[in-house]
Amino acid sequence: MQKGKEKQYKGDLIEIANQLSLVDMCQLINIFSDRITVFIGANKKVMLGADLHPECPAVPNGAIIQLNSEYSEKDNSFARAYNLQEVKA
Repeated sequence: MQKGKEKQYKGDLIEIANQLSLVDMCQLINIFSDRITVFIGANKKVMLGADLHPECPAVPNGAIIQLNSEYSEKDNSFARAYNLQEVKA
């Protein structure tokens, strides 16, 4: 792709993004949610991450988008999956 065309392409994407509502953005994220992984952190042994929830990956929450991970529906499932200290409620 030529440099000038690449800049125009990015400009077109910015224009489209600025026209999307919060609900539209959530729907777009939901469409390709199977290609998104959320980086959570790392320690000396492993990088921690989570795929988005398969049934409800992105939802509007007030004026923001809430991303739900695959671990969001089970109590301490993330802690168990990575053998971390469980969070006490």
